[in-house]
Amino acid sequence: MQPAISTPRSESPRLSLQRLMPAAGGLFSIVLAAALVGLFAGGAEPNDPVSSIAKTLTGESTGLLVRYQFQLAASGLFIVFLGQLVSLLAAAEGEKQQLSRIALASGVVGIALVTLTNAINAALATSIAQASGDGAIWAVFQVGQAIFTFAAMFLGIFLLSASELIRRTAVLPRWLGYLGLVAGAAYVAGSFSVADQRGPLAIPALFGFVLFIAWCFAISVVMLVRRLD
Repeated sequence: MQPAISTPRSESPRLSLQRLMPAAGGLFSIVLAAALVGLFAGGAEPNDPVSSIAKTLTGESTGLLVRYQFQLAASGLFIVFLGQLVSLLAAAEGEKQQLSRIALASGVVGIALVTLTNAINAALATSIAQASGDGAIWAVFQVGQAIFTFAAMFLGIFLLSASELIRRTAVLPRWLGYLGLVAGAAYVAGSFSVADQRGPLAIPALFGFVLFIAWCFAISVVMLVRRLD
């Protein structure tokens, strides 16, 4: 009886979906950067007059809804990126996996709060603003903005825990760890700007947001290059 001859498995294609998954972080960063520089400009600001907020939400509902749909897509891309990054960090951390678990939990909570804000704003733009008075519109809008500001706390914790792991283990270039620590500290500080979103604490919030975008994009590029090698 002749032994069974095993046939070699064919290698997965170079550009398989699994290999391209780290690119989700880069796409996420591009969408947020586009929003920051005004590609999806428009919408109301928290400190705008009540009448101005109501007018914006009722008069620009179609454009705002498109903007919120893009932001929803960005949230989905972040979840894919988060899963890829935390898997890498957990393997580098070893058995305890304390910081990697904190990074996963805080990242999920943070992006969930961002998504909740988008849902509130989408409802405002499509239905609530059409059927409510200015005062009700303003109140619901401020709830959404407060939730969005609180999200910065959890995204800051995500940045701090993930970046500290990168710094300790060098699983990714250590400069990404130091960049993320600065971004995380700024984001956490900025989360306390909920009482005055144009006050002094709004500056570290914006600074942290910009660094967060750069950090996600850089990590995505590094992970993608390594995956394709």
